[in-house]
Amino acid sequence: MVRIVRRTTRGLRLGNLVIVLAAAALAAGACSGDPGESSGDTLTIGLVQQPLSLDPAKTNTGASQLIALAYDTLIVKNPDGSLSPGIATDWSYVGSGNTRFELTIREGVTFADGTPLDAEAVAKSITYFKGANGPPAATLAAVKTAKALSATKVRLDLSAPNPVLPQLLSQDYLAGAVINPKATENPAQLGADTFGAGPYLLDKGATVIGDHFTLVPNPKYWNPPAVKWDKIVFRVIANPSALLGAMQTGQVDVAQGDASTADKAEAAGLKVLTSPAGWNGLFLMDRSGEVCPALGDQSVRQALNHAIDRRAIARALLGKYGGPTVQPQSEGWDNYDPALESRYPYDPEKAKELLASSGHKGGVSISVVVTQGPDAQLVQAVGAYLSKVGVELDVTTAPTFNDFVSKLTSKKFCAFTTPWGGQPAFIQAGALFLPGGVGNPFGVIDEQVADLVRRAAAAPAEESGELYRRMQARIVDLAWFVPVVRTDTLYYVGDGVTGVETTGAEQIPYPLNFRPS
Repeated sequence: MVRIVRRTTRGLRLGNLVIVLAAAALAAGACSGDPGESSGDTLTIGLVQQPLSLDPAKTNTGASQLIALAYDTLIVKNPDGSLSPGIATDWSYVGSGNTRFELTIREGVTFADGTPLDAEAVAKSITYFKGANGPPAATLAAVKTAKALSATKVRLDLSAPNPVLPQLLSQDYLAGAVINPKATENPAQLGADTFGAGPYLLDKGATVIGDHFTLVPNPKYWNPPAVKWDKIVFRVIANPSALLGAMQTGQVDVAQGDASTADKAEAAGLKVLTSPAGWNGLFLMDRSGEVCPALGDQSVRQALNHAIDRRAIARALLGKYGGPTVQPQSEGWDNYDPALESRYPYDPEKAKELLASSGHKGGVSISVVVTQGPDAQLVQAVGAYLSKVGVELDVTTAPTFNDFVSKLTSKKFCAFTTPWGGQPAFIQAGALFLPGGVGNPFGVIDEQVADLVRRAAAAPAEESGELYRRMQARIVDLAWFVPVVRTDTLYYVGDGVTGVETTGAEQIPYPLNFRPS
């Protein structure tokens, strides 16, 4: 009989908990402290996780809303997926092959302390991001140099094609947030304060790191009409029920929701916004069988995919806010292929046959690291099905983001589970499929996948889609993942706010668009 072993890392203070990833609403208990109820001139936004840092180059995308308000980005991504000028008024690739990129910088902009924001400042900011070794650094891995050609012109030269630099330099991926060069000379100060040119700046006296963050208008902001609030407060409330309660009592105006509380939110009269978000399942890291030998066998990995009743799991855990999927991508993105959804029907007998033919009829064990809350529930459901075909999941629950990442990259675990948002295929490939990505710590490479990524990255847009779909078919056949559910992004909005919009192309609403009703 297969068991699921639960382990929880202990010894950390509650005030230091950092709950992982924007797509999940995780059950970790409401944080202490109360910055006060929202009023007509105050917007309060609920966060389901504590930012890793206030340093844009070292934080996670769960902090992107806060960062976007304090640091204007070079490019702005709109809800429909289109791009608009930010600090950059124009941008383009130079020549063919997507290896040289130039931006024109808006004139007359200053940082909050009055320092001019010019092309030199932008080049230094990008260089800092690349060398800071934080989560956004991977998005700039191919950037060899960032150089100011004039006061308003910046050139990026790349060592390899990157067709999605405009998206990477938007608010979604943080690397486009322009940091004051005075601050990057002493980067330690970036972790607990803001040094941008955005519409707001941190009020340190009204902020308790880990509990709530208070932003006030930047008097030197270049576009004053965009500032709609006298104060914006971000409150960290990781527990979904506690977050819903805070919205019902008017302590929070806007927050990311959760499938477990969405029906209650709707019944309470809150506006519930939904959009296709991402997917979740088992991310099989040990694809060569270094720690879990069985996972080096493609037949075993395919057996795992046949052993799961995705439809039943999605119905039980997500209800109407998601569904089953067999591929690691969301609908609407360039490598998603609906034809692949029939690749792994639920067939436990087929799973047993594949395990037996590969010499792994029983005794297969897979170590998995997860975060608390919905991820743990998903792993429980997956483990129950795998147990029926002779596979054991040995599950370790990490209570903090840092602990989760540390375990994920330690090469001591064979798989992990976390919600993964939809994203351009090129970015996804770098993060999950190719060596060096956070989802591939063992550095496994498939030459066919790598070749398709290289060709697609250098191809014109009208040709890259087919190459990315071929890449996706190869990934699904290799069974490097056991995708289980596609998930929806949910946001709850109170009566006092308009302009909140979440879509499949832009899952995290851009807070500069939020306005008083």
